[in-house]
Order: sequence, then C-alpha cells, then structure tokens
Amino acid sequence: MVHGRLQSIQALRFIAASLVVVTHASHAFPLGNVGCDIFFVISGFIIASLLPKHTPTSFLRSRLTRIYPFWWAILLPKMVYQIVVNGKWDAARAFTSITLWPVMGDFTVPYLFVGWTLCFEMLFYVCASLVLVDRRAAPVLTLAYVVALAGALAVGTPLLAFVGNPIILEFLMGVLIARLPGARPAIGGGAVMGGIAAIVLFTTPQLSHPYGVFDVSQPLRAVLWGVPAAVLVWGALQLEPLFKGRAASALAYGGDASYSIYLVHMLVIAPLAAFIPWTLLAVLAIGVGLLVHRHLEKPLLSLVRSKARHGGKSVSHDRHRLA
Repeated sequence: MVHGRLQSIQALRFIAASLVVVTHASHAFPLGNVGCDIFFVISGFIIASLLPKHTPTSFLRSRLTRIYPFWWAILLPKMVYQIVVNGKWDAARAFTSITLWPVMGDFTVPYLFVGWTLCFEMLFYVCASLVLVDRRAAPVLTLAYVVALAGALAVGTPLLAFVGNPIILEFLMGVLIARLPGARPAIGGGAVMGGIAAIVLFTTPQLSHPYGVFDVSQPLRAVLWGVPAAVLVWGALQLEPLFKGRAASALAYGGDASYSIYLVHMLVIAPLAAFIPWTLLAVLAIGVGLLVHRHLEKPLLSLVRSKARHGGKSVSHDRHRLA
C-alpha cells in the first residue's frame, strides 16, 4: 500500500473533525464523538507508515514541532482567561495543559479540554520513538500495555487507566492497517458502508462523553467505536484512486486544517451557543478553523520547522496533519 499523501485519509480527517464540531455545537449528536476514534486510528496508520523514514531524534522532533507550538498558541490565551475568571492558579491543571501529561495524582484535564486526545497522541509518539531506538522494544511495550490494561480494568488507578487505556488499542488498529494489503475499491466501498453502519448501530448514551475514557468507565469504546472506525479507515484507503478532482481536493484541504478546526472550534462555540442556531454555529466554527489553519497554523509550523532544521538535521516534512 502506498503511504504518500493520501487524499482519502485527509478527507476522512476533515469529516472526523466536522463530526466533533457538530456534536459540540448541537449537544444532541453523540455519534460525532466517534470522530476522535477515527483520528486515533488514522494516527496509528500514519505513524506506522512514517517510522521507517525517521531516526528516533528526527521523529520526535517532527512530532513535537507538529503538536506543541500550535497547541500552546491556542491554549495560552484560554488558560490565562480561565485563571483570571476563576481568580486562582491551578498548578496541576496548568502543568497538564502545557505538557499534555494528564496524571497529576488524579486525572487532570487541560484548560482547553479537547487536549485530552493529544495526551494519548503524545503517549503513542513516545512509545513509537522507543521502537525506533530499538525494535526489540515493541514486544516489551506490548506486554507492558497488556499488563497495564488488565490493571486498569481491575483497579483503575489513574496511571494505569492512562497508559493501559483501552482507547490505545485504536492506535494499534491503525498500525495493523498500515501492514494490510490493498484491495479493490468495490471492497473498500463495502467496508466504508459497513463501518458507518456499525458506528450508528453501536452509538449509545454511555459513549457520548469523552471524559469517560480517563477513568476506563468505557472499556468497550475501543470495540464499539474503535473497530468500526478501523474498518472505515481501511475502506477509505481502498477508495484512494477515486479521490480526484476539486471536490476531493477541497475535502483533503479540510483534512489539512483538521488540527486547527479541532483546537479552535470550542472557542467559537462556547461564547456564541446562546445566540446562533447550532447549524450555523458549526459552519462558523469550521470556517474559523480553516482561517486559523491558513493564517496561523501553517506559518507557525513553517517557522518552527525552519528553526528546527537550522538547529540540527533536517526534519522530515510529512504532509499528513495529525491531531
């Protein structure tokens, strides 16, 4: 399977981000939270595809420069505002927000709460870096995860519930997809339809709130949403030859902007929800995300990676957008 820039995957990223936006704008569309699960599967697929092209140092540098600078740019104004409004400094929450490490005795959610997904992203990146250092780390990490998963389900301590969280299985599904052979578009189309049908079928009120993943109160999420999301991602990959023309390019550009859309959408929705119908609010949030991507995220990423290249070896500039 070819792992260059994939229009199908970028289009699916845009759809996933839009699902999350619609859920938060409407407060009545729990199905949209599956967008996060789709992101996790895609991340596993892309990272597995990128690893052979990197050294441990270049991989970590690429991921850190991709995630943190733009995250901080969006986070810091929100964090300062919350501290001023609340009139107090929450050191644990500030540390979690800046570092994306959520276990501070108990679980701590970043000031920009959508950052909970980035906590899992960074954990996966660290593990991928260890595999690059020594491939023998892969079975050790797998065994450690199985033990942590069992401990999380048995006792649910914060550390185990994070590093052994069932949702990490969704990244591993993406890794598996990167190693599967391709198939005909017709088969891919069937997989896409089957994945969508399964997601709709398995959507329940218990799966409607993302905070549940932190206390492992939703251990079936990786099965009920993760497996259908993986089938959907694999099916989309088989349809890659069909993703041509202006419509496909527009969707792919939306995928490029999905990190911006994901991070800024609640900053648009929260203050305007009482004044604007949710349909228009969702469109506005996506539009603002597209503008932020063009005028802030892209220039900032270019600047940071330029500085990184001058400070060391050239960083591989993959064109996939991870969130």
